[in-house]
Amino acid sequence: MLFEPDRHLELPSRVWDERVARDAIARVVDDAARAFDGRGFPVHPLDEPETHGPPPPTSIYWGTAGVVWAIDHLARAGVASAPPWLRDVARATCDERSRSRGFLMGRLGALAVANAVAPDAELADALLREIEACLALPSNELMLGAPGAVLVATRVHARTGDVRFAELARRGAVSMWSTRDADGLFSQRLFGGAERYLGLVHGFAGNAAVLLRAAPLLDPRVREEIETSVAAATERTAVREGELASWPATAGERPRLMQICHGAPGFVVGLAGLRASLPTLSAAGAAIERAGPLRKGTNLCHGDAGNGYAFLALHAATGDATWLDRARAFAMNAIARCDATRSRYGQGRYSLWTGDLGLACFLWGCVTEDARFPTIDTLA
Repeated sequence: MLFEPDRHLELPSRVWDERVARDAIARVVDDAARAFDGRGFPVHPLDEPETHGPPPPTSIYWGTAGVVWAIDHLARAGVASAPPWLRDVARATCDERSRSRGFLMGRLGALAVANAVAPDAELADALLREIEACLALPSNELMLGAPGAVLVATRVHARTGDVRFAELARRGAVSMWSTRDADGLFSQRLFGGAERYLGLVHGFAGNAAVLLRAAPLLDPRVREEIETSVAAATERTAVREGELASWPATAGERPRLMQICHGAPGFVVGLAGLRASLPTLSAAGAAIERAGPLRKGTNLCHGDAGNGYAFLALHAATGDATWLDRARAFAMNAIARCDATRSRYGQGRYSLWTGDLGLACFLWGCVTEDARFPTIDTLA
């Protein structure tokens, strides 16, 4: 078994309805705008504040910066209204007193959001300095380490054409590539120990996704070497059962989890552009469908939105409309579940990666057939 059935639910049969999806997006954004208290958003009980404490405002993952980015992203698309405080709050999250480094949890992500929502030369210079500092981080994974800095530099250069960001992305990517192990995987130093994670957020798939996105800035020979090595490692570490495939959390284990951070969904989202591995990634998509919606929620990190983005990625890579249908089936189910959870707790879940804002972005992706994953493919 490539997943633990108890972590999943059966997928009810619901007909795709674009109007319902658009209404749900507006509902999520309007609720978040009303919930803002001038400093931040209420922490949801499911985010376990008694264990983890309140999220840092700088965090794209589950803090104010991620909510601001999502609202701005959807407002620019014309599917939601931007509250008047959005630009000021985007800048306020870039607190220079923050000691938290890294992309998804630290000041780097907040600066990237502010630079996208309310750009100016001063913010761009601050972002350059933060990227430079984060290139030296030791953890060697997307969330907290240098790969996140390379991704931000790549995305900002793509949007602005500023060659300073291209140079940092190029230098960081070459350095990342030099840290790979002999078998093409990467070792991470996290939480006081060393691991060889495989997934998108903490491991190989995330590093590979960053390198593939930075590859156009690199020498063609290096680009070809990256693509060949990544495809080989992807195939070698895949665990197959019949026509299905997935990956364990760490090298050498059996797969258990089927979500963005660990397992097939993160590989598909990160690597769907890798043509050599498309058959295996399609088998991974079939495994995601077989598993069904995640019991844990409807969000990006470990929920229907994140897993649904894998279907959108395969639709973009193959042109097969079946994948779009699967994404939209997950979307309709997630809308009903999100509404039920909001009613149960009397509040929304105000975060990008763990909450309702990530779902809203996924719903818009289903409406527009846009497979770009928030913060990985769309950020700066």
